[in-house]
This record gives sequence, structure tokens and C-alpha cells, in this order.
Amino acid sequence: MKVRFLTLVTVTVILGLLLPACGPAATPAPPAEEEAPAAEEAQPEVYKIGYVDGMTGDGAVWGQSGLKGATIAVEEINDAGGINGVPIELVVEDNRMASADSLTAIKKLAEVDKLPAAFGISSSTICFAACGESEKYKMVLLTTTATNPGLGAECPDWFYRVMPSDAGQGIEMVRVLEHFGVTEAPIMYINNDYGIGVKDAFVAEMERKGYTVTLEQPFEWAATDFRTEVLKVSELNPEYTVLVGYVKELGIIPKQAKELGFETQFIIDVCGITKEVCEIAGEASEGLIGVYPGSRLTDEYKDYAAKFNERWGESPTVWSEFSYDAVKLLSMAIEKGGYTGEGIKGALREVAKDYVGPSGPKAFQPDDNVVAPWFEWDIVESGQWVTYEP
Repeated sequence: MKVRFLTLVTVTVILGLLLPACGPAATPAPPAEEEAPAAEEAQPEVYKIGYVDGMTGDGAVWGQSGLKGATIAVEEINDAGGINGVPIELVVEDNRMASADSLTAIKKLAEVDKLPAAFGISSSTICFAACGESEKYKMVLLTTTATNPGLGAECPDWFYRVMPSDAGQGIEMVRVLEHFGVTEAPIMYINNDYGIGVKDAFVAEMERKGYTVTLEQPFEWAATDFRTEVLKVSELNPEYTVLVGYVKELGIIPKQAKELGFETQFIIDVCGITKEVCEIAGEASEGLIGVYPGSRLTDEYKDYAAKFNERWGESPTVWSEFSYDAVKLLSMAIEKGGYTGEGIKGALREVAKDYVGPSGPKAFQPDDNVVAPWFEWDIVESGQWVTYEP
């Protein structure tokens, strides 16, 4: 897996009803006293937003980086006065990249913390489970990087995402192959909702253009030995191989391919554009090409990247800028619609319409997906990801 708050005031006036006297009494009953108007709802001391992602284990690269980006957004908002003078705060829950832990986290945020919205959950497989739970509680769930195209249909009412779906990424990978004059290639993909989503989009685009997918080779999430799968692909002796997975797998597979003497140009998904992939793959990372959702050449991204580097002493990742934008959008929706699930849900689409952040524009489509071009490519040179310039 490169491109471009209104205090909720509720005034409830309860009008006393003047009840007419009943029966034959000669003297009418006195009118009932009119109740005094209810006091205004107290302004909260803080607006809390839930963040659910992998903070430990294999998903920590995503969760920790996302939290850093979200923290910058929180600090910017609070430094500017919060939402009409009320600060915002994150309630962080570690889902350990597991569906069961994600359901527990959503339940806790809804029942204990009484939160109207949460963001994060960067895995498509986990999001399929979690979005149903958020719908049950009428809690807005804004995923940062869960990209399976079927998520919008599965959870149509309370689910939104800030990263474009896998359909765009699969198509972009075909464009990379076309750039190099390649019309046939195998694809290796992680066998879960994310990997299958990208793979299906890639295959459909290849077929639409009359190209050939020579092999569709799945591999399992969290495995450490992919030599069997690599050998199956190597038998085809492909010059280019499309590879879709997560950080760990995207580092191990090129390394094991090199150890087996399999020379191929890997085109990988956005999840691999991290320093961790280069560290895991070592020399085998050299020349890897990855597609990136958005553009890091925009003023919005450059300003964000400078702040991120100053705050954390490192470069941002794709998870960080999407988390940053998620916090900004939720805060704007709270300001416009109020601090309730219904209020945020009703305002989110409106505030997103003209929003452009470091990860690009965020206007929601009818299916609550966002559309943004997948047009920037990166390549590893001397162990570092840099922009690919044809």
C-alpha cells in the first residue's frame, strides 16, 4: 500500500399543559403551575475520541505511527483553543491486531467511556467485525487504512474511511507494470480480506486490458517461511512480480527470494513503504517499488511532514497522515454536529466535502468511500524509500 469543533447547546423548554377541569364542580380547578425551563446542558470538560489499533505485536508499526500522527492533530486543535474552548483527548485501545480485541475495545469505548466516535482499525479483516459492533452502538467508526471494497456495503450506516479502497491500488499496480512495458505477471498476496481485495482489483484490471496474470499465489498472514510460495512463483521466471502483504511479510519474502536465487522486480503495496521493510529485507529491499495513496509533493503534506519530523524525530508513514486527517475530520464534525453519534454522523460528510489534508482530499462518495489518485511511486535506493522518477 503519493498524492494531496460549537459547544452542543441543547435548550429544552418544557411547556406546562393547562388541564381543563373535569366534572360538574362549580369552581374551576386552578391551572397547574408551569414548569421552569430546563437548565442548559453543562459543557463537557473534554471531548474524547476513541483510537483503536495495534499498539503491540505485529501491528505496532501501524498503530504507533498512527497514534503519532493523531497526536499532532490533537495538539494543533488544542493549541488553537480546542472545540470552542473545550480540548479534545484520545482514548487509546490496543486491539493487538485481533478481531476479538477490537470488539472488546468498541464495547468498552461505547459502554464505559460513552464515546460517540472512534477511528483507526487499519486491517480490513478486523474492520469487518468491528464495524458491525460500532453500528450496534450507533458509534461512528472512521477507519484509517482498512481498504477492502466490500466494507461500505457490509456496514453502510456508521462506517467511513479516509483511505481509498483497494480498487484504486490494484489498478495502480497495473499502471506500474505498463510503465515498464509488462503485460503479464504473477501476484503473491496475503490471504485475508485486504490481500484478496487488492488481488481481485489487480486481476480484474489486467483482464480488462487483455493482459495475463500468470499465477495468483496466496500466503498466510504472520507466517515466517514463504519459500514454498516463492519457489512456485520462481518456476515461471517472471521479470516482475506483484506482492501484496503487510510489513513483516513484505520484508521477509524479498529476502527469502534472494536467498533462493530468484531474481524478480517486486512491485509492492503501500504497506511496504516503511523503513521496517528495508530493515527486514536488508540488501533484498534494494530496488523495491511501491505505490503510495496520495502525493507527498503537496503543501499540505510537506507542512505535515515537517511538523512530524520535528515532533518525533522521524519521517511520517502512510498510517500517520491518515490518522491525522481522521482526527481533524471528527473534530470538525463534533463542532458542526455536536458530541453525539447522530450529530457526528450527520456532519461528517459535510465537513469532509472541502477538506484537503496531508493524505489528500476527503470528500465522501455515496458509499462513504473517498476517491483519491494512487499515482505516486516509491523505490528503495541505498536502503531508503525515495520518490520514483521515471
